[in-house]
Amino acid sequence: MSLGFQHGLYLTASGRVFGVGKNTRFQLGQAYNKDSNHSEIFDKYQTAKELKYFDEEVKSVHAGKFHSLILTESNKLYGLGYNKYGQLGINSSLYQHSEEAMEVFTDGLDIDQIAVGAHHCLILDKNGDLYGFGARMNGQLDGVNKGSRQEQCSITPIKLPNGVGQSPDSRIVSIKANNLKSSLTTADGQVWFWGGYFYDGSKPSRQLK
Repeated sequence: MSLGFQHGLYLTASGRVFGVGKNTRFQLGQAYNKDSNHSEIFDKYQTAKELKYFDEEVKSVHAGKFHSLILTESNKLYGLGYNKYGQLGINSSLYQHSEEAMEVFTDGLDIDQIAVGAHHCLILDKNGDLYGFGARMNGQLDGVNKGSRQEQCSITPIKLPNGVGQSPDSRIVSIKANNLKSSLTTADGQVWFWGGYFYDGSKPSRQLK
């Protein structure tokens, strides 16, 4: 399971996805009222609702604050819900919300891990390279404060300092995203973190000693 701010996603052993909780930003997809008629506004699902948007089994689910990411067995990535900052990997000027599963253009990345914060997403591929998309105004995406630029609407490589990820010893083994922050751990025990409410954009990612 994966829990967002006010919604939860549940993945069964057979690859089916269910959601529960608030759906005011379409983070669980299309909304229906009690008479099964389409509704623009629907407050919450108090019982689990199956998300029937995929024609194959799902292998992982990831809930952000008001959005959801779904990875299928064929390595296709889909997004649902709030997209103000491009956290669905699509142009935020066109889609403020998406109530249908939108495929995220990953350019064929062989995805190993996904981490989702409040409004940003990180992807680690099986080559050990790190990518991200979504909100970046707090340095949470790539350790750089972009000032007035709040969004990154397409997947972008994240450059890491000190050669992190460039050798077998420093390869990235895990990634985390929480609220407005991001972090990673390397094979040789380094921990790097970036972002946050009071992030100083003049400084790159920092290492915990």
